[in-house]
Amino acid sequence: MPFTPENRRALNGVDCLMLAFDYQLKKNGFAGNLAQIILGLSGRLEVAAFQKRLLALSHEFPIIRAELKTYPWKGKPYFLIPEIPPTNFSFVHSHELEVRPASPDHAALRRKLLNSPLSVKDQEWLRFDLIYFSDNTMEVIMTWHHILMDAKGAEYFLHLVGGGDGGEACRRSGLAAEAEVPFQKRLNKTDMKARWRLADRAFARIDSMALLRPLSLYTRLKARTVGRLDYCLEEFSQEETERIMESGRKTCGLLNDSAYFMAAALLALVETYHRKGMDTRSYIVSFPVDLRKIGTRLPVFTNQAGTLLYEFKAGEITDLKTVTRLFRSQTHHAVAQDLLFANFCTMDLSRFLPTWFYVRKIKKSLRGEIASMVFANPGATFQGLSDFMGLPVHSQYHVPAVVAPPGLGVVYYFFRGRLQITLVYVEGLLSTEEARGFLGSIRRRLLGGG
Repeated sequence: MPFTPENRRALNGVDCLMLAFDYQLKKNGFAGNLAQIILGLSGRLEVAAFQKRLLALSHEFPIIRAELKTYPWKGKPYFLIPEIPPTNFSFVHSHELEVRPASPDHAALRRKLLNSPLSVKDQEWLRFDLIYFSDNTMEVIMTWHHILMDAKGAEYFLHLVGGGDGGEACRRSGLAAEAEVPFQKRLNKTDMKARWRLADRAFARIDSMALLRPLSLYTRLKARTVGRLDYCLEEFSQEETERIMESGRKTCGLLNDSAYFMAAALLALVETYHRKGMDTRSYIVSFPVDLRKIGTRLPVFTNQAGTLLYEFKAGEITDLKTVTRLFRSQTHHAVAQDLLFANFCTMDLSRFLPTWFYVRKIKKSLRGEIASMVFANPGATFQGLSDFMGLPVHSQYHVPAVVAPPGLGVVYYFFRGRLQITLVYVEGLLSTEEARGFLGSIRRRLLGGG
């Protein structure tokens, strides 16, 4: 098909990192770098009406049916936007369950969908599964390829699918990935020599962490695992959430909830290592940081995150206050050394490298590991997801993929003001009881402040 440069949309550096993680996951037998949002609805939608809505959006935003162009050595992958609008949107599947929500059959179907790959060769970047229950409620699960958009963008896009009005000005200003974020503006003003200098600083930080080689659960227990992901959820009441936030303020100070959340998750991870008889000299936690302007979700069809790595020496991890103090000191160091922008420059330069080469460089720097745990705190869910196609939304969960290694990730988020946690792990690393115990350990620490 003939095309002009306007038909291309280059992947940015973070998109390419997501592509590298996709490569790594598929190489290890997983479905790929997929992510999901699960909406519980108080009613039932018609499949035909849902497909009609998606077809209209695929005309308005044809990137969701684009073709990915990559080359082994030339680098700089891009989406090729189709010029001819699609005549249907076939990636919608319905499932009728003669049970109520939260039954074993329901849980099994969710796990199956979590591990069902997308057909990228058919330009399937999105899949929607509609699950109908015997009590006349339903669930909508949106699965998307993480190179297309991040969690913030996916929330906004799902809001549009559900009938939300993004506003004409918002659509024109960058819903389809043209809006500049602050770091991108800065990058555009940074010459190539300065970018390489900053990238060297980022890799020097990684190399220093490799001196105390971390050992991930996945590396140690890989022989027991299979190429599937599983997950476990923890929800807090409004009252519990308020107690947790107040305890976090007392322990970490204002605007430091990520320190409090990460500390609780890391201490739970250390407990798990001890129970499994594992020793490691350090733990490395990967922490994605949203780079958009505060309160925005544009652009949608692109990933907008920087990455910071935190190193915790095994002997230093004693209690919540100690870990949060270490988190704050490393954050101050990262700010002083401009490490977030340095990592952003590194990922931008990675667009010129083959995916496999970039993955190998990261693993070589950390002697075969990428991290001990992936941690995320995207904050409050977009308020526009309180209803969907006229039906109230009574529940909403995020289920991200996690790269292996480390094979384990913890994400905190808020729905209707209530804290929720999703633990994602490679099947075989944790039993169901161990996963529940992991989240139970986090719960006790968050509520107890110790």
